[in-house]
Amino acid sequence: MMENKDEKKVNLAREMLKTISAQIHLLVESGQFATVNEAVIETCYKSEEHQVFKKFHEWKDEGKKIKKGSKGFPVWSRPLDIKKDEKHPDLEKDIKYYPICYLFSNSQVEEPTPEMENKIAELQLIVDDLKATPEYQKYVDQRKLCLIDSRLRSIDLLLSAGILS
Repeated sequence: MMENKDEKKVNLAREMLKTISAQIHLLVESGQFATVNEAVIETCYKSEEHQVFKKFHEWKDEGKKIKKGSKGFPVWSRPLDIKKDEKHPDLEKDIKYYPICYLFSNSQVEEPTPEMENKIAELQLIVDDLKATPEYQKYVDQRKLCLIDSRLRSIDLLLSAGILS
């Protein structure tokens, strides 16, 4: 199976992180850094220009906008436990899988301009008007009914399988 462009980028970032992590592992073990990610950021990414690193949503929560075209700095994300089961029969044992997460630095963010804030306010008014329509309420009610129906079907399947009693 051929990798697509995004898979290639992630795999390159993963290989780069593996190489860097192997080289700085002793710094973490010696206590110079608390985590591998901290060591990667401090020894590889931090510069005069790049001082503070946060996830996309963290910058967004602070009201900042990532500059168009900015490339994130790859670090390890929280590990996922992958169990040897029907989904993963080829595994020899349960493993921890470390996905990649991307951080953006202080030099890659900007304050929203007044024009952007005005546009956001205009769009919010449109959304609020839409939510006030009977059609929107009907849509919401239909979604709730679909969700309830789906949950009831799941419960019926669990009951018929003897998982619930």
